[in-house]
Parts: sequence; C-alpha cells; structure tokens
Amino acid sequence: MVIKNKNDFEKIVQENPFREDYLHDRVHVILYQGFIQSLPLEKLKADYGEEEICVGDHCLYLYLPRTAKRKKLNTNYLEKLFGVDLTMRKLNVVEKLLTK
Repeated sequence: MVIKNKNDFEKIVQENPFREDYLHDRVHVILYQGFIQSLPLEKLKADYGEEEICVGDHCLYLYLPRTAKRKKLNTNYLEKLFGVDLTMRKLNVVEKLLTK
C-alpha cells in the first residue's frame, strides 16, 4: 500500500516533466512509499521504444503513448525490476484528487 498526502500530490503535479508536446491523458505516475531515489534507478537504463520514463523527486513519470501496442513500462515490470511494491496512477487522476 502506498500512502501520499495532498502536499505530495501537489508537488507531483507541479514537477511533471511531460508538458505541451505530450498527450496529457497518457502521462502516468509510479508511486512508492519510500523515497523514490532509494530505488536502484540505474536499472531503468534500457530502450523502451516510444515509452518514456523520467525520475522525479517524488515519483517516476511515465509517458505511455496510445500507439504502444505492448507496454513494457507497467507496474508489474517495475515491481519485479526493483523488488518493491509500487502503484501507478494517471496524472489526471492525481490532479482530480487535489480538487476533493
């Protein structure tokens, strides 16, 4: 289980590296209960094709384009890669949570 507070969500939305050139509804965040930088992030150095991943201060940001037929960057893959529990949410869901 991953628990974040409103302040965490605000920072996640503000730090989104995928801006105007990206389809907003294809941006996802990967949340981890601990510090994201404590994960073995060097394991992310691979070619994910059209899929993109950026390391933020509070989460991992994923861009998963509609044309990606088989998404490699998903929660199961990343949990196995890091050996920890993670959760993925669309960025627009995180934004909606801030309005509640």
